[in-house]
Amino acid sequence: MGNQGVLANQNLVAYGSFESILTGWTEYPKNSRWVTVSSQKYNGEDINTLSAGYGASVSQEIVAPITPGLEAQYVLKFLCESRHTGTGLVRLSSPNMAPVDIQIPPGRQRNTGQPLDFVPVEYSIALPATFSARDILTFSLTSPTSRPDDDHLLVYLSRVIIELHLGPLKLKEFILNGQPHPSTSLVPLCLGAENTATHMLGFHVEEGNVWEGTDYSLEFGSNPDEAVVAYPDASIDHPLHEGRALSCPALDLSAAHPMTLKLWSQYHAAPYLLQASLWHHRLDFLEVLDAAYFPILALNQSVKLGVRVASFYTRQTLEGVPVTWTVTGSSIQVNVTTGADGWAYLDFLPDVKGVVNISASAPSLFYTSGVVTQDFEVTVLEKNPMDEVMAVVEGKPEPWALKTGWLNRASKYDLRVTVPAVLERTNMSLGWSGDSQEQLEVDVSPQVNKEVPVPSSLELLWSMENGDVLDGSFHLHLTCSQLLLPSADKLMRLARNELEIGRVIEADKTCVVDELESATVQVEVLHKVTAGDGDPVQGALVKWMLPDGTIVHSTTGAGGWTSVSYRPTSPGDHVIVVRIQAHPDAIPIEWSFVISAIATSRWKSEVTFLLDGVAVQRNTLGVLCRRGQTHTLKVLPIEGRDWIGKNISLNWRGEDPDIGLVISDPGMSKILVEEGVEWTLTSEVASSFSRRFEVEFRLEGEPTVRELSGRLLHADLGVELSLLLDQVSRPLTGQQFDPCLGAVHSFKVLPNALSALLGLNIWLKLTGTPLDQLGASINPAPDQPHPLDAGGVHWELNFTDAVAGLFNLIVSVPELNFVAVATPMKLDHNKLRLATLRDPAVDPVVWRDTAWIWAWVVSHFTGKPVAGALVIWEAEGTSTEVKSDAGGASGYGMVPKSPGEHLVTGSIFSRFDGFKEARSTSVTALPSDPWDTFRVSMDGLTAVAPGEQTYYPRRKAQHSLEVSAPADNALIGRKLTLGMGGNAPSKLGFVFATSNILGLAQPFQGNLRYVFSLLDQTDGSCTFRFGAERLARLSPEIHLSVGPGAPVWKISATTLAPPTLYWKETFTAEVKVISSISQRPMAGVPVEFQGENGVKSMVATDYYGVARYSFIPTITGLNEVIAKVGAGEFSDSVKLPYILLAPRKIESFTSPETSAPVGARVSADIRIVSFLNDQPVSGARVVWSFLDFVLPDSITGADGGAHVEFRLPGMNRALLKATVEGGVAGWVGRHIEFSAIPT
Repeated sequence: MGNQGVLANQNLVAYGSFESILTGWTEYPKNSRWVTVSSQKYNGEDINTLSAGYGASVSQEIVAPITPGLEAQYVLKFLCESRHTGTGLVRLSSPNMAPVDIQIPPGRQRNTGQPLDFVPVEYSIALPATFSARDILTFSLTSPTSRPDDDHLLVYLSRVIIELHLGPLKLKEFILNGQPHPSTSLVPLCLGAENTATHMLGFHVEEGNVWEGTDYSLEFGSNPDEAVVAYPDASIDHPLHEGRALSCPALDLSAAHPMTLKLWSQYHAAPYLLQASLWHHRLDFLEVLDAAYFPILALNQSVKLGVRVASFYTRQTLEGVPVTWTVTGSSIQVNVTTGADGWAYLDFLPDVKGVVNISASAPSLFYTSGVVTQDFEVTVLEKNPMDEVMAVVEGKPEPWALKTGWLNRASKYDLRVTVPAVLERTNMSLGWSGDSQEQLEVDVSPQVNKEVPVPSSLELLWSMENGDVLDGSFHLHLTCSQLLLPSADKLMRLARNELEIGRVIEADKTCVVDELESATVQVEVLHKVTAGDGDPVQGALVKWMLPDGTIVHSTTGAGGWTSVSYRPTSPGDHVIVVRIQAHPDAIPIEWSFVISAIATSRWKSEVTFLLDGVAVQRNTLGVLCRRGQTHTLKVLPIEGRDWIGKNISLNWRGEDPDIGLVISDPGMSKILVEEGVEWTLTSEVASSFSRRFEVEFRLEGEPTVRELSGRLLHADLGVELSLLLDQVSRPLTGQQFDPCLGAVHSFKVLPNALSALLGLNIWLKLTGTPLDQLGASINPAPDQPHPLDAGGVHWELNFTDAVAGLFNLIVSVPELNFVAVATPMKLDHNKLRLATLRDPAVDPVVWRDTAWIWAWVVSHFTGKPVAGALVIWEAEGTSTEVKSDAGGASGYGMVPKSPGEHLVTGSIFSRFDGFKEARSTSVTALPSDPWDTFRVSMDGLTAVAPGEQTYYPRRKAQHSLEVSAPADNALIGRKLTLGMGGNAPSKLGFVFATSNILGLAQPFQGNLRYVFSLLDQTDGSCTFRFGAERLARLSPEIHLSVGPGAPVWKISATTLAPPTLYWKETFTAEVKVISSISQRPMAGVPVEFQGENGVKSMVATDYYGVARYSFIPTITGLNEVIAKVGAGEFSDSVKLPYILLAPRKIESFTSPETSAPVGARVSADIRIVSFLNDQPVSGARVVWSFLDFVLPDSITGADGGAHVEFRLPGMNRALLKATVEGGVAGWVGRHIEFSAIPT
């Protein structure tokens, strides 16, 4: 079976060739001089033979390992020559079987002087199958008897062998790392299964097979560079039922490499052949992309799944691996192959609802199943659960976006949401858009955009603490972690939405129908609060229901006041009802007013009223007074009427209004004379208030009174009115408004609370750029009168499709000859938002790197980018202004001055309402450059900083680049990316072990290694550079100069101590070849070994750079084998010395006295000489044996002699044996017989 690499064909007999004299054998009688071992020539070879005579015998016991049978046969073999006249006997016996006797017939006698060649008979006997496993088999040789002096009558024996021949191995399966495989399968050996992750190969033999319980050795076939190795070593017998480790380095293979494994029995049997393959057979899914959401059938949504395929051992991603996607319970099966990054994706478009099971499988021979599988669960929904989300308002669930949510300023609002059961155990978050949360000062808990788990109750609560600074509107939406799309927007409006009625001002007069008089009523609306007085509410919805069925819609104005004027058309009491709502969904609060009217009054035909000599316009201006002035109110009787001479008085209608207006002689009767009667109305500017007021005249004998309405106004009417653009207020002093492109603004001319201007007409005029040129419009049209009530006069400015420009608005009150200063309107993107603040992409090094933070400015109303907007950046105590570009982007480059975390804030100012929106991020500044302590090394050279050394990789060679960094380096935990500069990798023939390694980000924990080889293409230079996650700069360049592929190797001996060999021992020369550049072992390099007589042999190095050369030396003394690698100037060599000891023989073994009294000291001398030239051998060790004495070994001197002394014990006869190692055929021995003389 001739396999020299394994320990097969085991001989059950120990030392059957007597190479160690009688080690392992029992002689009888003990210490018999008739049993000796000597060397003889056999077929030209020196071998040791045992000789026995005078009836002596030798034996050895052997334990039968296996019960013999058809599949296990024992064969006895030996060489035997008789030089005896009698018949010898070789016997094999066992307690449970009849002995097997082999007669050794008499042999021919040798003539004196003939050479002592061993001419044996070769015996081979099949043993009977009548014993069992564990039985003792005894082999013995017994010589014939002879006379004591017939020293030449001997039987010679050598090469005693008992072979055990087994039938074929019947293998049930092999097990690789716990994975069982049929014996006919390929053994899937995996690249990278090494070090602590080796393969463990085991076998299951069919029950009852004869190989059960035996040992085996292993032989690899087509082992690339002998890289695959076993532990224990493949050539060592190892129990078949125990696992054996296989190490498979990560070779640079481009395809699966076929191999074979041969199992050799420790006994005689045909080897068992297994086919194997070396490749990435154990695959793993390095990353998995699960379904990011529940796809919805009604929305025709698909969802993406993915697996990233890699080698289990090397973690290298693999391109071109077929991946099969299978949808359980359907016929859907999709085959894809992995891309360069190892990813294989499935865009799954479901057609049924429910939980769909999907599997991704890739062929993986390592596993019993032949595939590696990843299971996915995709929950498919029939309809959108967001349509079933409810907002619970006052305990009543309503569809989420159906109604507006009304938030009350300065109070808490609980937003309760219920979701369908399908969303249980998902996460929900609340999103916000519209008016700024910060500007409205609304605190939300949990915070906006923060995910919260959906509990089993399916109810979620967000609490809002509402500020009391502005009214506002915004939208809320819900986002679910398992849904692709958010919910619809729910409109929310923040205002003072809980109201109560405050002060009420009843009708200011009793109307005279035929004089077309009207009366005004007013009501104050307040914010309803739990404690104290609420603030006035501006903008509440008001509906006045007049007695004639007319409905007047209005809103509350300054101070929360609303008013209406009504002119009765018939005498009597007329009821006016006002309904007030905070918002359209609110329950209105009501108040009723009564306006009384009389059909006519005598006063109009009896007297006239003059103010400062001018007739009072009772139904328009009334009694118009200016603050700080004194006015004269005169009653002039009509000529010829009969009221002349009667007493008349002036007084307040009701109580004194306390507005700082003083009536002279109030309530005092005066005689109405023909010239009239006068009263003065006086006020001080500082102590008076602009208000409406009512007075009444009483005449002696007249049952009715005459009521007059008056107005106390400031001399400058500009202070009596204000302008309101949405919620931005301006006085009538010419201050600019900044309306916004894309907006529809509300513009109001608003009177002060309890204004004296109510009922007068307000006019609005536009100047400057016409609105139609700007693409804008106003409604109602300007240049027409609008009666002023407490809610003001309202216009709508539509700039949705407008362009930037400037125009003016002019307010006038013609009845008072008042024209206000023009108010400029600068139309542009005036309300801005920071839509996004992008965090810095890098962690800068202090004083060296720039970390850029970007903000995107958009219009609040259009959502589109705004160019030229000024963003204020603040960091480290300084501020910088940077305008946005055409895309709305404003960037700030921060160069930190100190290490650590730094807050960077970007803010934008809106001219429209003066709000400053700010967003912040942080910059982590590094104290030093991580590249400073980053180290590189190529091919095992001393690690240096990148750029400090140029490397010289060779064509037709493999190289490696190693990088490292200390534990405190900021690169630890980041991802590193390798790149190349200069000549392209393909031009210079760079081939990386991981094909897609360039540009591939890899986690860095302190060490990374990049293996590459160079094709034999061209010389040139290039560079390596590294980029790191969140570092601004690349590493310094690592320079490479690619040169010719002339090998530059170093060779060394793996052992330095020269071995000492006995005759016929094998010398094994082992060397290791490494690259002098990379210091890495070099595989496949031819090594020339020059041995004895200049004989040369070529041996290629294996994967580990090792080459071995073995031979049996024949030249004694100090010698050497020269191992050489390379040629010419690129060669290197090493000498491997060894000492071959000359074969020894015992020239003489004598004693001066072999018979002496008991207790006498006796001695013996031995002389050892060379078997080749009879020269004395010094330094040879002689082992002495005498009965059970412990005699120390002796070392021969320069003359080859050694001496031993001892005292004779009480005995009859005994042999002194001398044994010397290193004879021509093994050990050599002689004996001397001593006898004791009784005393």
